[in-house]
Amino acid sequence: MQDSANNLYLLSKDLKVLWRKPINHPIVDDIKQLDFYANGKLQLFFTTNNEIHIIDRLGGYVDGFPKSIDADSGIEYSQLVDYDRSKRYRYLLTEEKGNLLLTDKSGNILEGWNPRKLNGRMLEAARHYRVLGKDYFLAVTENGTVNLMNRRGEMVKGFPLDLAIRPKGNIS
Repeated sequence: MQDSANNLYLLSKDLKVLWRKPINHPIVDDIKQLDFYANGKLQLFFTTNNEIHIIDRLGGYVDGFPKSIDADSGIEYSQLVDYDRSKRYRYLLTEEKGNLLLTDKSGNILEGWNPRKLNGRMLEAARHYRVLGKDYFLAVTENGTVNLMNRRGEMVKGFPLDLAIRPKGNIS
């Protein structure tokens, strides 16, 4: 959990503080777990307005983190992507104004995603889907535009698709 002074706490099952870490900024979106080292031990992944953070189970940063991200309008959503459950993670970041960034495991922005400019703020976090062995990223804007991109950030044929409605609720 994070307090109003932006300290992050890890609590035990009986609610005892295991460690406290100053983060300096509010966490955006959810904290997710990943196995960064592929050794069966979990770390915490989360973002602040312009940084990717990965903290180990003892409260120390994984080497190279926090990693600053040059987001035009600040990060609003973050998703952890593991294409084929190989633990070669990607981090899908959605900026407040709707642009998408995709980074490698170390937080370096990938080609085609620097940023992937879309036309408006997202309804919710962009998501990764694997269909028949191919990877896709789905992003729906608040104004009803559906964007479907491949791994390289290229729009799939037939997209973007204008729904001509203002969607509401969750997208599954």
